[in-house]
Amino acid sequence: MKKVILFALACLFSTMVLAQNKVTGTVTDKDDGNPVPGANIQVKGTKVGTFTDSNGKYTLPNVPSNAVLVFSSIGYTTTEVAVNGRSVVNCQLSADANLLDETIVVAYGTAKKGSYSGSAAVVKQDAIKDVPVVSFEQALAGKAAGVQAMSYSGQPGSEVEISVRGSFNASNKPLYVIDGVPATSGDWSTGNISTSAMNYLNPGDIESITILKDAAAASLYGSRASNGVVLITTKKGKEGDLVSTFKASVGVSYFSYGKHMEMVSDAQNEALQRMSFRNYAEANPSVWKSYGSVDAYVQNRIDKYYPAFDRDTYIYKDWEKAIFQKGISQNYEYSISGGNDKGKIYASVAYTDQRGVVKIDYLQRFTATVNGEVKLNDWFKLGGIMQYSWQYQDGHQDGWSSKDNPMFMWKAVFIDRWPYAYKATGELYEGTFSTRFNTINPVAQFKHQINDAKQNRTILKGWAEIAFTDFLKLKSTLSSDWLYVHDKFGWLYGHPNFYAYGTGYASDKHRNINKVVSSTTLNFDKIFDIHHVSAMIGWEAEREKFNGLRLGKTDFSYLGATESVMGTTFDE
Repeated sequence: MKKVILFALACLFSTMVLAQNKVTGTVTDKDDGNPVPGANIQVKGTKVGTFTDSNGKYTLPNVPSNAVLVFSSIGYTTTEVAVNGRSVVNCQLSADANLLDETIVVAYGTAKKGSYSGSAAVVKQDAIKDVPVVSFEQALAGKAAGVQAMSYSGQPGSEVEISVRGSFNASNKPLYVIDGVPATSGDWSTGNISTSAMNYLNPGDIESITILKDAAAASLYGSRASNGVVLITTKKGKEGDLVSTFKASVGVSYFSYGKHMEMVSDAQNEALQRMSFRNYAEANPSVWKSYGSVDAYVQNRIDKYYPAFDRDTYIYKDWEKAIFQKGISQNYEYSISGGNDKGKIYASVAYTDQRGVVKIDYLQRFTATVNGEVKLNDWFKLGGIMQYSWQYQDGHQDGWSSKDNPMFMWKAVFIDRWPYAYKATGELYEGTFSTRFNTINPVAQFKHQINDAKQNRTILKGWAEIAFTDFLKLKSTLSSDWLYVHDKFGWLYGHPNFYAYGTGYASDKHRNINKVVSSTTLNFDKIFDIHHVSAMIGWEAEREKFNGLRLGKTDFSYLGATESVMGTTFDE
């Protein structure tokens, strides 16, 4: 009897094991069939789950054959699908019906989301107002289905690349349209430090963001919209008493995981160095013959390339404290808003001060906005927007291991026997550790380097609207956008690369970009019983001028020089 019971239990256990299947599948948008990246898939009643990749695909191991999978994503209705023993479970997500009656900003106008035939995602101001970021692009991460925001630098104020699902161009840069006018965007620096022209816009001044994600939605903008369109509507004055608002926020940041720089001890490090020299000697007997033995060769290498502590001369200390710090960000905003049926006004000023985790990374920004409109009579309205921004950035040279990115510098140089400071004076040690490792001292790298960027931007927009009837309106807009960027880079005396191109190196680069846009549209919008008819005709003209000047020089007769004009040889 016991044998029968054991056999039955073994069969039951085997059946349970075999019932665990690997399930794969694809999650798509029911309306347009496009994949939905970042969708959440969870086994109902458990904590087991995963997310779809950029192609909408997912894999879940060990899923019971009778399980139910729950599919969800921002802007979509949550859907449950039974596995029923299948190994492939696909799912189509439908747009959230509660959002269909929402009015959204689209190309050259507005539309009800339920009747809009294109693919669009909307992010309201409430979703980003409390996010402690410099750029609204950073706040978009995880806020809109099919939209990915990525930063490749991490320095304060660096450019954020927006990738829109359904875009059909190799580049990831969408077209930005601010209050109906295409705007200058991108990184206009030399590449030594990452900047973004879109930093001029304070996230607190944004009312809503609409991302047009397919060719049909963005077709009115032509080839400029091949990577999608980001439509931004800024805040306007509202009818009512004048309301003033002050907002302040302070944040602290550091590395998100604990022992991020945990390294071997000094004894362990020396043992590893000895092991590497010994392995090399045993594989190449000719290198140690002149030393008499492998042990003598290894000791000679250690004495030369891994010198002993000299505590009479140097202080040995935690290098992390010399390079990194707690990043502190501060943001202060003040705004007023109000008006009546004859006119409305919104105005704001904001100041941002952000210090990065790397000690030399710093950003300072000031923005000011005035947005007003006036209704002269029942059929004629005028309005205008003035936006100004000043920004200063300072930081390390962006790039890979050939640059001074500290994330690459720390991988081999922060060892216990590298002196931190001189014991007699307390000044930080700026030399290299050893020629074998070819290490560069980050203190000297940062202290004797210029790498900053300044941006000034002014945008003026004016518009006039004539209402021929309540369903036929003509609107003309004229906008001028000025952007000035000046960035400096230099290796000063004391920098490890000071003699790389002679004696010193310094460069200045100036860019002036002016974009003028003029547009006129005639809109028809009328409801006939149960039918809603809308139409739009218009034209738009755009002119963009760019002026650039770069001066790079080497060979400074005065070693303390910090300006490129003091060099004697032009950098070709």
